[in-house]
Amino acid sequence: MFAQIVGALGIAASLFIYQQKDRSHLLIWKLISDVLWASHYLLLGAYTAMAISTIAVFREIVFFNRQKRWASSKLWYFFFMGCVVGSAVLTWKTPASLLPAVASLLSVTGFYIGNPRLSRILVFPISGAMLTYDLTCDSYMGIVNEVLTILSAILGILRARREQKRRATEAPTSRAT
Repeated sequence: MFAQIVGALGIAASLFIYQQKDRSHLLIWKLISDVLWASHYLLLGAYTAMAISTIAVFREIVFFNRQKRWASSKLWYFFFMGCVVGSAVLTWKTPASLLPAVASLLSVTGFYIGNPRLSRILVFPISGAMLTYDLTCDSYMGIVNEVLTILSAILGILRARREQKRRATEAPTSRAT
């Protein structure tokens, strides 16, 4: 039960992430969210997701300090990708253990590329992998979180399409005279 309460707090912290107006506050809330999710998965004995969330805590610390020389190298991307793969190997229980690692590899790559459209598309395999993993480890709050994430992505895609159509209809038409 305590694990689910911590997961609920993780959902709440996740909701605050995208409400922030500046990068530093966004990263602070992401860090808080990652600590809560790592704790949630630890309490459930879901060690792969706990390890992935713990790696994310350190990734956020590096990203928060990106303006400093030690944190500005692109090698951090490869370091964290290696940590994700290594954690999947070290925490292996069943084939489901691969799901958080795959989700993390896709997520980090999507954010590294920095294309919002790609990020919205990647949400589906990422959340699908985590939803499946959450089902295997009885992470009810993880399930709720992934359903909310999928719904948010769908709304984001629909909003982007509506905005694209609106711009197309508002664009001035040129006439040859």
